[in-house]
Order: sequence, then structure tokens, then C-alpha cells
Amino acid sequence: MWLAQPGPLFQKEDALAASMKARRMTLLTNQFVATLPKSKGTYVLIMRLQAGQPIQVGKLGSFVFPAGYYLYIGSAFGPGGLAGRLNHHLAHDHSTKSRHWHIDYLRRWAPVTAIWFSEHDSPREHKWAQRAGQLAGSSCPAPRFGASDCRCQAHLFHFAQSPAAESFSKALNLTPPGDGPIQMLQFAEQESGRRASGQFPY
Repeated sequence: MWLAQPGPLFQKEDALAASMKARRMTLLTNQFVATLPKSKGTYVLIMRLQAGQPIQVGKLGSFVFPAGYYLYIGSAFGPGGLAGRLNHHLAHDHSTKSRHWHIDYLRRWAPVTAIWFSEHDSPREHKWAQRAGQLAGSSCPAPRFGASDCRCQAHLFHFAQSPAAESFSKALNLTPPGDGPIQMLQFAEQESGRRASGQFPY
């Protein structure tokens, strides 16, 4: 199990860390991006789209994506595990040639503000997607987004306000030992909405 101690991100971090501990969650700082676990698991990308706009999502079609926050649920069971998949999502190059999944089309316009993930040996993404769609304030602007190979409504959901990791963790009703604790990697944002510089300007 790959774990890291909480780092000094916010003024209210002590209270946040205590609350997360009760929910079996771990807060990580962006210094740990380079050492993400190579184990298998399920993850959530939280992204922010500053202005609503139509976006062509490959063969799925064109959709109008409202401004706000987006939760994208995926799994990492291939080579490289969570590290390989998440580093792909965080990569700078989102040109046409590098777009492989539906999420790659949205990532061109929406920077990642946080990542939630959990390590386990069997897929949980369908359960996670179902629970995400049931959270208060959730909407689905692009049906079948990220769900071409399953029966889920979508693996992408829109929120007007940034969703709370605690609410999502509670909705999942995690059951150990099959479900590992949710670990949260939070990124700072500048007022422009772009990633703050530093070591990892994603």
C-alpha cells in the first residue's frame, strides 16, 4: 500500500485531514505526483472548465459543456497502473495525435484541480460512476462519455460547484479490506484558472 503524509497545502488542512481520516482518506501534496503508485486501482479526475463551450469528443459527437467542475471516473489495470494512467491524464500534450480516450478531448480545455484514487485488485469504476451520478448537483452533459464499453450512463458528470471528496467517499460506503482508502491529490489554482506554476504545472 502506497501512502504519504499530508503536506501543508491549506490553512484549514488540520481540520480537513482529521475529517478525511475518519473517512479513510489521505491528503497528498503535488510533490507526490512523481511517485504515484504503479498498483491497480480506480480514480477520479476533478477538472474545472472556466467557460462553457461546445467540444467535439471524437466519434461520440459534439456536446455543449457548461462552465463548472467535472468528475471523470476511470480505472487503471493496465501496464504502469495508476501512475501510468494518471500521468497520461496530466500530460501537457493534448494534441489530436495524443487523444486516445474521450477525456483527452475535454482535458485540452479543462485543467485538473484534484485527483481521488484508491488501490485495489478489481475494477470499481462502474460503481464509482453510478455513485457520482447520484451526488447532489450532478448532471450529465455528454451521455456515454467514457462509457462506450459498458452500460453506465456516463463516466463524466458536471457540477456547478467543486464536489466534496468526503461526500463522494460517504456515497461509496467503502468496505475494507476490499476497498482501499481514498487518497486525494489536490492542486492549487491561480485566479486565471490555470495551474499554479511550481514543479508540476499541469
